[in-house]
Amino acid sequence: MENNKIFTLEEIFELITKSQAGDVEAKKSLIQYHTRFVSSVAKRYLGNGLSFEELQENGLEGLSHAIDVFDKSRGFKFVPYAIWWIRQSILQALKHKDISN
Repeated sequence: MENNKIFTLEEIFELITKSQAGDVEAKKSLIQYHTRFVSSVAKRYLGNGLSFEELQENGLEGLSHAIDVFDKSRGFKFVPYAIWWIRQSILQALKHKDISN
């Protein structure tokens, strides 16, 4: 899929379903599609002891987890659901950094 393509809600759900069934390319497409969003969330946590790259990496791990466990039958939209996992992953990394210092 193209990098600058805008996915419909149905396409996002289809990619999530494929990813959860083991389709690595579908997961890569979803992660690539949402990377700018993860970056915007990561920027909010700058100045707390981790580099932007570390924050973004942890945010992408949270996004990956959100893709793995998302259940559209529960009625949630994906991005509001994913932001919780993205933030949790970043906050855990910040907490771990504080503990190790």
